[in-house]
Amino acid sequence: MRAREVPHVMAGRSLQGRRSKRHHQNDLASLRGLAVLLVLSAAVRLARTASLHFDSAS
Repeated sequence: MRAREVPHVMAGRSLQGRRSKRHHQNDLASLRGLAVLLVLSAAVRLARTASLHFDSAS
């Protein structure tokens, strides 16, 4: 292997590392979005339940 080829190989590895990091960040963003949706839907269900109990108690 020639000395000039080594940086290209190293650059390819770091590029793969960057892509992997980006994919990991995208996965984390998707999980955060899913967590937000779950919390919001639980809050809506809780509000509905509370309003039903409030109406039935009146």
